[in-house]
Amino acid sequence: MDREKTARLLLRIQIPLIALSAVVLGAIIFALVPLIERYDETSRQVAEKQLALAKLNEEIAGREKKLAETESKLGKIDALVEERGDPGLKAAVRNLVGAKIGIYYLKEDAASAIRAERLKKDLSSFAPIVQLYPRAYKFFLDVALPEGDELRYEDPAELSLARNLQSRLAKLDPSAKYVLRPVVTPTPNFVSIFLKPNPVPVK
Repeated sequence: MDREKTARLLLRIQIPLIALSAVVLGAIIFALVPLIERYDETSRQVAEKQLALAKLNEEIAGREKKLAETESKLGKIDALVEERGDPGLKAAVRNLVGAKIGIYYLKEDAASAIRAERLKKDLSSFAPIVQLYPRAYKFFLDVALPEGDELRYEDPAELSLARNLQSRLAKLDPSAKYVLRPVVTPTPNFVSIFLKPNPVPVK
């Protein structure tokens, strides 16, 4: 009989303790949820920052590589200029490094295509980007038909660059005269060489 009373007493004590434990556990879980959410948000932010840092490092590495290539190219330019004994050429060709040069010519004109390829080959040793743009005759009408061989540039930002390129072309292609012509639409650090269609098609 004493054992039965003791068991009942223990049961009466355990039930409130179990209920209390459940309440306490629920409160702990309730308190931990915001902490877990904040931890997840912090982890997400850290991951995003690490990804951004990785991209930044990759971009820096790319720029460093490009800078090294440019410095190497400048070294070759200086050596070539000294070898040719033409001090005035150094400033001109150095100004071309970092610029983009586009060569526009009539795609049906075989003579212009040959000239454009020759110019690209020579200028590519100084300028990092030299692009050929073979175009139909209508294109030249739309952008103002070249009266001769022209260098089109943004004035005044690219005037110095255009003049240096003009000086360089005078040595590469002495039989031609490249006239400077400012453009209306700005194209930063981009100078265009327009080869006059030869012969000019009949309109």
